[in-house]
Amino acid sequence: MTINTDKSRKSFGLIVNGNAGKVKSGAYKAKDFQAIFRDRGLIRETHSLEDIPLVLKEFQEAGIDILFIYGGDGTHQKVISQVVASDLRFPYVAPLKGGTMNMLVKDVKLGGSAKNTASRILDLYDPINKKISSFEKPVLKVTTDSQQPLYGFYFANGIIYNILKKYYERPSSVMNAIRVTVGGLFGSFLPRHSYSHHFEPSQCQVIADGKPLQWDEYLGIMLSTMNRVVFGMTPFGKDSLSKKQFNFVAYTFNKRELLCRFVFLARGRWMNPPSVDPYSLEFAELICRSGYVLDGEVYDVREGASTKIEVGAYLNIPMISR
Repeated sequence: MTINTDKSRKSFGLIVNGNAGKVKSGAYKAKDFQAIFRDRGLIRETHSLEDIPLVLKEFQEAGIDILFIYGGDGTHQKVISQVVASDLRFPYVAPLKGGTMNMLVKDVKLGGSAKNTASRILDLYDPINKKISSFEKPVLKVTTDSQQPLYGFYFANGIIYNILKKYYERPSSVMNAIRVTVGGLFGSFLPRHSYSHHFEPSQCQVIADGKPLQWDEYLGIMLSTMNRVVFGMTPFGKDSLSKKQFNFVAYTFNKRELLCRFVFLARGRWMNPPSVDPYSLEFAELICRSGYVLDGEVYDVREGASTKIEVGAYLNIPMISR
């Protein structure tokens, strides 16, 4: 990682996950962004979590107005967690498409090619007033027991957690994602298949805005400040939230009902019992027997740990379309 020795003020900073799929495949080319930024920006590639705060501090000292993050959902989550948890602040944050999972960029309508998206943002940026049209995106704060909070946009447990744990047993790729998803859906019905236990209900106590839910077993629970999640699904069935709210939905039916209703559930429909209707919440506490997923990253917790979720921050995301 190279640290800047030019102390002149810069407007743009691009932090790149050197381990992201598009970087390893050669799809990412630094020269493309150098041509866009010219002498107005810095580009830094990271290869470990320890690199991230060093780059962010450098960007802060350079006076960066727009922080670009190149990678997938996991990269965005890790960088944004560092930004929110620190005293470092950037007027605008622009996630760019660069990983296997790219839910966030699609949800905030920055899902085109990273190069074209960055170029469009720079075209719309007012360098004199240092402004660009933007909107506020709420970020979930996820705190397990007394551990350091994590920040992200999409929290899930149950079958999503089980499937992604299986996914990470092999190198990340689109084919691996298809293998795990299809294998999980259909292999779960075969008693001796390696996926057979992934779609079994998991025990979990849920407190939603101070009220305990009546169920203690769930096929899966999802919480998000996004409306569009993995595979383009819109499972929450709503388009607007108040400033402090996030989407919440929990599934209590069995795996056969899930497969039969999948198309409807993916669009937020057919949500009556035996499932839990979607909620808009300000606070949730989960006490579960397994871990969870935050923006595609798997986190294991001790059995019976308390995980609290609320909106913990807001980011200004540049708008490139109305």
